[in-house]
Amino acid sequence: NGSALGELRLHLVLSKLAEGSQALARSASELSLASRWQEALVSTPLCASLFATTETERSCFNDALGIAVTLRRRQGDLVAAEELRQLGHAHGRAATRWRTHAQTPRVFWPELEASAWWRPERFGVTEALSAAWRRGDVASDLRGVQRAAEAEAFA
Repeated sequence: NGSALGELRLHLVLSKLAEGSQALARSASELSLASRWQEALVSTPLCASLFATTETERSCFNDALGIAVTLRRRQGDLVAAEELRQLGHAHGRAATRWRTHAQTPRVFWPELEASAWWRPERFGVTEALSAAWRRGDVASDLRGVQRAAEAEAFA
């Protein structure tokens, strides 16, 4: 079937473009391009038919849509992120009925809320790290690591 082969080729090309652009996206324009490739992939019939309802299932739709939402959030485009979240809701069977664009697990379970299961103030390490950050100790340590790496590279 010629149209099926065309659809498969389109899916394969978009998959590679989406995967590569996501890995290489650094600037705002690259993030925008990467999210557009993910969105183009999600919009294909083949990707929409490859969805997950459990974690162990292979999925194009859940994965690409979640990545697209995340990339739009990284750009600060919360309107587009929300529109993509609604696209997940519109899918008839995929487990993408996310309540907010800030929570996009691969497979959404309505009974599992997005909340911390531990209270940070109960752990001394939390306060120690926060204090080190405020004092500038973390930044100083990172500069030391960077200087050591640079010295080793030129040795």
